[in-house]
Amino acid sequence: MKKLLSLLLSVLTVMSCMTFLAVGAAAEDGAEEDSEKVTYDLGTLTVVKLNGLWTEPSTNALAVFTPGQSMNGKYWTKLYARLDKATGDYVVEEKIGCHRDYPKVVENDCIGIMMNYAPLSTVGQSMAIANWKIIDRIKVGDRLTLSGIDVTFRSIKVSGTFGQADFKSEATIKVTAVRDKNPTKTAYTDKTIVAMGDSVTVGGGWTFDLGDAIGADIINSGFGGDTADASLAARYNTYVAAYNPDVVIVSFGINDAGSSYAYSDLEGAMDKYEKALRDIYARNLAIGARTVFQTPNNVKIQFWEERAPKGTYDEYGGFQGYLDTFIERMRVVARDTGSPLIDLYTAWKDAGYGGWDGVNMLDNSHPNEVGYDLNLSVMIPMWKENPELMLGEFDVAGDINVDGKCNSIDAVYALQCDAGFATAADRFLARADMNGDGVTDNLDAAAILKVDAGL
Repeated sequence: MKKLLSLLLSVLTVMSCMTFLAVGAAAEDGAEEDSEKVTYDLGTLTVVKLNGLWTEPSTNALAVFTPGQSMNGKYWTKLYARLDKATGDYVVEEKIGCHRDYPKVVENDCIGIMMNYAPLSTVGQSMAIANWKIIDRIKVGDRLTLSGIDVTFRSIKVSGTFGQADFKSEATIKVTAVRDKNPTKTAYTDKTIVAMGDSVTVGGGWTFDLGDAIGADIINSGFGGDTADASLAARYNTYVAAYNPDVVIVSFGINDAGSSYAYSDLEGAMDKYEKALRDIYARNLAIGARTVFQTPNNVKIQFWEERAPKGTYDEYGGFQGYLDTFIERMRVVARDTGSPLIDLYTAWKDAGYGGWDGVNMLDNSHPNEVGYDLNLSVMIPMWKENPELMLGEFDVAGDINVDGKCNSIDAVYALQCDAGFATAADRFLARADMNGDGVTDNLDAAAILKVDAGL
């Protein structure tokens, strides 16, 4: 019996060693999934062009570039991926936002992917929107599985005319997200953050750079050429409210100030801008979202001044003076509503960026890589050092606008909500129910004013 037990133990020991060796070998071959990572499907991209960009800027197509091809495109978001020969997938090595030089020639066993940042184009719109939502979420390390794309012979399976009813593409890229199984959590990790803005927002790449820095996935709802009032009217419900955000970043001003309607009524253009910002704040309050205002970068003043009829901005000392006055309206709204303000415009002015010659700009309106680096150097510390402020998570009775204070601003909101002139989400209104009767009314407003007065 002892000999039998001894033999059995010997066999089990050998089997244990064999199992260990087998697992070790599989891990080396890349066949064993990394225990520190989790994977999930991000979606499938539809490719419509190979080794070239569409000449029409309104044609928003996703293009793939094969070895030997140059993929520099300043107004395109770019991905660079390398072949994993063990699996046949491509692994994303770089993600580069628009408005940056990227003189990359695709190496052997690599591909490049480029997409214009205007997903609401008139040509191929539904396909472009679907592609953009995936591109926006791709991170370095994600895996790409190609189908209907022959990299060696440089061909893709498409038929018909792009943008027409007969067009069909069987050239696709399945995207598999590869993420840390236990990522470091921050105050923002489980929050939904949406960014509203113009082309600097939608194309600049700062949303994914900032998101990586603060441990959040920021939903990019920017739109090239947008203004505050146009975004509110045409895109707020679909691209902001639909996500049920906890925080909305609001960054407008360049197109608002430079739009043609401003030439005949400069003061009226500023009033329109301020009203739109206040209306966006009110809409955010109504859906339970914290508003974070973010001023735009400075611009190339010469272009914007000479674009308008001569003498248009004389009373402000030129377009720079007008833009200074214009952007001040956002600071006023942030102050009046108790909202956080990230002041990129002041940082640009202090650094001497933009201005008459457009220092550290790609063109007349967009920063280059140096300009975006400056923006991030202002954004990231603000978010990292002030999570309670940015999220509005203060525990202060009477504080409807979640700025950490109980004052007359909250009393005014309480009265407006009581009269039906304003709406606030329950999570905000509950703070103002000072007497605990389940409603927010003039009695609560009076109680808030007493607290503000120290009575």
